[in-house]
Amino acid sequence: VPENLVQEIVHSRLKEHDCQDKGWIMEGWPRSVKHAEDLITHNLGPTIIIVLELPDDVVEDRVAFRVFNPETGRLYHMTTDPPPLGQSRLCTIRPQENTEEILARIQAYNDNLPRILSVLEGEDKNFRIIRQDVNCTSEEFDSIADSLARAIGV
Repeated sequence: VPENLVQEIVHSRLKEHDCQDKGWIMEGWPRSVKHAEDLITHNLGPTIIIVLELPDDVVEDRVAFRVFNPETGRLYHMTTDPPPLGQSRLCTIRPQENTEEILARIQAYNDNLPRILSVLEGEDKNFRIIRQDVNCTSEEFDSIADSLARAIGV
């Protein structure tokens, strides 16, 4: 999907009344300084950014061991959430999830995040960055969700 089309869709949606009145949540956006600058230029910048922090080697492991079942559309993790018996043979590793590609994506994220946050923060005194360690077990996710909800006032 062309980047300019994605930006148009994001802008259009963020200008809707419900987003303007109640706020919005997006995962993984903005992905670049250009995206962040574009949000600010169009007066659509967020007031809160939640940064989920995880060591790079854990990110690599979580992505590297994923497999995709094209028949069901389901994503599995070979060690923490393996496919049911008999389905492993149907699963594939997505081409963009080889070790070299994963490491490049992690590096790009680490390089871009400080600059993106700086653009979004700008001169806005009400802008907040909430950093949350998510290097935990799945059983701890509920307490993390509760903590984040309190931090953003939900």
